[in-house]
Amino acid sequence: MALFAAIVSASAANLLSQSSYMIAHNHDNLIRLHVLANSDLPHDQELKLLVRDSLLPLLHTILEEQPEQHPDAVMAAVAGRQTSLVQKAAETIKAAGRDYPVRVELGYEEYPGERKSSFLLPAGRYRTVKVIIGEGKGKNWWCILFPPLCLVEQA
Repeated sequence: MALFAAIVSASAANLLSQSSYMIAHNHDNLIRLHVLANSDLPHDQELKLLVRDSLLPLLHTILEEQPEQHPDAVMAAVAGRQTSLVQKAAETIKAAGRDYPVRVELGYEEYPGERKSSFLLPAGRYRTVKVIIGEGKGKNWWCILFPPLCLVEQA
């Protein structure tokens, strides 16, 4: 049995080394989460991460409470808690001593193909939950909200 497991592991490793990135789902069944900083200044980039960290637990709860694990149902659940997301982000921004407005936009966005961790996300139009801090002109942090890959990364 141990020999079988070793062979399977070696085969899997060989496949992954030949193509170091695997395609993860597609634009029809993913929801992307983006948190856009006010600017690229260091304090705005740090704030972006604080906002991200404050929202991920709430988003995790929203996903856990959603009985139907389908992108449309998840987007509807997020839309139903959009005000809570804005309030949580605003509290985090205020606690950090900043006075930026924040908004959460839900919709579709076009994205180029991207590599993240060990998967390739093809270019396309994706459902998106976008958190925009202030002018939203800084670098963004992103992950796959559904299926909940970014929530796993944060655990």
